[in-house]
Amino acid sequence: MSFEKEGCLRPVVIPKYKEIGVDIIKSNMRNAKMSREDYFKYLNSGK
Repeated sequence: MSFEKEGCLRPVVIPKYKEIGVDIIKSNMRNAKMSREDYFKYLNSGK
C-alpha cells in the first residue's frame, strides 16, 4: 500500500506481509516525519 503525506518527499510504502521488519517501520517513520511517540500513540489507538 502506498500513501502520500503533504510535506514529504516520497510516499510511505507499507507492505502487506504478516510481519514487517523494524527497518521498514523506521524508514517509513522517517519518510512520514513521525516521532516514535506518535507512532505508538497511533498504533495503540486501533486505527
